[in-house]
Amino acid sequence: MAPFLKRFVSFLLLCTVVYVLLIGVMTKTNIHPPIHHNLPAANITGLMFRDLHQAKKTDLLFVGSSHSYRGFDTRVYDSLGWNSFNMGTSSQTPRHTLALLDTWLDSMQPQLLVCEVYPATFSLEMDLLEANLNIMANDKWQPYFKDLLLMDADLRLFNLTVATRIRNLMGWEQGMSLDTVMGTDQYIRKGYVESTRKGFTKELHDGTPSDVDFKQVEALKSIVRLAQIRGIHVMLLQLPVTASLYASYKNQESFDSLMNSIAPYQNLNGRMELVDTIHFYDSNHLNPAGAAIVNAAVAEVIGTPAKWKKDYR
Repeated sequence: MAPFLKRFVSFLLLCTVVYVLLIGVMTKTNIHPPIHHNLPAANITGLMFRDLHQAKKTDLLFVGSSHSYRGFDTRVYDSLGWNSFNMGTSSQTPRHTLALLDTWLDSMQPQLLVCEVYPATFSLEMDLLEANLNIMANDKWQPYFKDLLLMDADLRLFNLTVATRIRNLMGWEQGMSLDTVMGTDQYIRKGYVESTRKGFTKELHDGTPSDVDFKQVEALKSIVRLAQIRGIHVMLLQLPVTASLYASYKNQESFDSLMNSIAPYQNLNGRMELVDTIHFYDSNHLNPAGAAIVNAAVAEVIGTPAKWKKDYR
């Protein structure tokens, strides 16, 4: 190797070591913006992953976006005899769900997998970075992180990957206080989050993006296949949003038809009496009053565990 090339390679290695050490210092001192991450104590998703690592087996597993973890109240389903868990995370798309299930499905072994399908998570305009950051900042280092990195080539994800690895190796998350009340959010149990916000002022909405990202569709199909070969039943549910937001959706009939072609599916919008300013705390998310109504309706659809025996094929 030529002397110049050797010096150049040595310089690059030195820069890499300094860069990694800098990220380590920022992680230890809790400096977020330069590396764009949140320690578990700063995010309710950290509480979900804490419970997920402690969980052994579940009968009923919910997955999806913030609609899922703010919508499906695990207490309701446990009262019906289920051992339920809500693995929803912010902006979780089917591609993120697939990565998570590749890791957790065999250990959890549910009878029924409920996938919350929010049309925006199937859009070509969906921001994958938010979901990636939210998961990687709050879970321990996992092999599936490489799948998240490949989804969105962003320097912040690389920084976060390094920070997470350093944090785990050094044991810096041990003994951290994970408060169940964070701002207006309260972590209840097994992935479910409740907001103390009660209502909001009605909003006007432009048409939502309608171009479908077929990588997301294929990911959902892979999720269904992954479950079915294990004898796990799958149900797709679209949870209610405000009537004003839902009215702005484009090609909703096409989306419903697409979901119906993949697995048993129900769109719950317009199926119950919900008032925008009373039962939601923003245009997308139910408040406790709205969640109580929706969970009562979903509980009727799901029923008891006796209804869903494993179906090995």
